[in-house]
Amino acid sequence: MKKIFITGTDTDVGKTIVSAGLCMVWPAHYWKPIQAGYHPATNTSNPSDPAFIKKILPGTDNEVISRFIPEQNIYPSSYTLKNPLSPNQAAKIEGINIQEEKINCPECSSNLIIEGAGGALVPFNEKEDMTDLMKKMDCPVIIVARSTLGTLNHTFLTLSVLRKKNIPILGVIMVGPPHPDNKKDIEEKGNTTVILELPIIKNLSAETLRPHCENFTTLTSKKWFF
Repeated sequence: MKKIFITGTDTDVGKTIVSAGLCMVWPAHYWKPIQAGYHPATNTSNPSDPAFIKKILPGTDNEVISRFIPEQNIYPSSYTLKNPLSPNQAAKIEGINIQEEKINCPECSSNLIIEGAGGALVPFNEKEDMTDLMKKMDCPVIIVARSTLGTLNHTFLTLSVLRKKNIPILGVIMVGPPHPDNKKDIEEKGNTTVILELPIIKNLSAETLRPHCENFTTLTSKKWFF
């Protein structure tokens, strides 16, 4: 089994849709260890921001992913919390103590996409954050970042944190309208690779998402991938 951990530069940056796309084309199964928040459906039909998925598809991220891959390829979260807050805050409201030792990677015969909660330094208890979970999972990380204004600072900070903690980075996936200058700066100043650029997809479905992610499979032949 090969694993990839998906983190983001912020919340609602597009991690779940990226995870869905990679699950389809790699292919892979899906696991979100900690789920915080339930997203109610709305009548939005013409999304125009990177958080579009939360506006048109209801439920937990597991339920969102089930629109793209078979449910039997989706593993239950170790912790599912009601409030859309950082895991440590959501758990505190429910009187739950999230314990790292109870978060164990599922046995999987396929490749596995692991989606984190929020960004790299989001805490899940009083002492640990998502980087601790990344190290436990012992796999490389893809950073999902917005393509638009403000992404450089957030992306460089995330890259810096992961490198200081010796967490391997596969690269960055940018979500949103094309922004060649931001891509160039992320690659050159951030010393990383922009793996994919994922646009805002109207009428989002497995059929419309898949073509944008298919180039990802070319990475599997590169020696640096694992």
